[in-house]
Amino acid sequence: MELIKRFARLKRIEARLHARKAKITSEIALIEDVVIDEMNKLELKRVTINNIGTVYIRRQVWAYTIGKDDGGPAKTIQILSGTEYDSLIKEVVNVQTASAVIREFDPGDGTALEDWDIPATLTDAFNVAEKFKPILLK
Repeated sequence: MELIKRFARLKRIEARLHARKAKITSEIALIEDVVIDEMNKLELKRVTINNIGTVYIRRQVWAYTIGKDDGGPAKTIQILSGTEYDSLIKEVVNVQTASAVIREFDPGDGTALEDWDIPATLTDAFNVAEKFKPILLK
């Protein structure tokens, strides 16, 4: 019986933690863009907060298949077929691998995404976007 009581207490604690995590996640989402703007305004690549960790902005670049209104994944497959990038085509287009291929065109010097020399085959086949996110390192 003690084990059942322990289980019940742990489940109650777990539910409270999930609710608290959801609230924290929501607050973080509200301030992420402001943190990025502030760090950019102050020209900070990273900032260490004593006894907490280091905040920096991680840049992520992802490739997505073309939207439904523009032909969807079938259009992406049509564009890639018979090109040097047709290995990206499986039964479905592998956007994780496509994102990795597109990231290979990053000159590594902070060049804006729209100025990368990405072949038209890839930019025609995918919507390419980047996301910036503040990250805490411990």
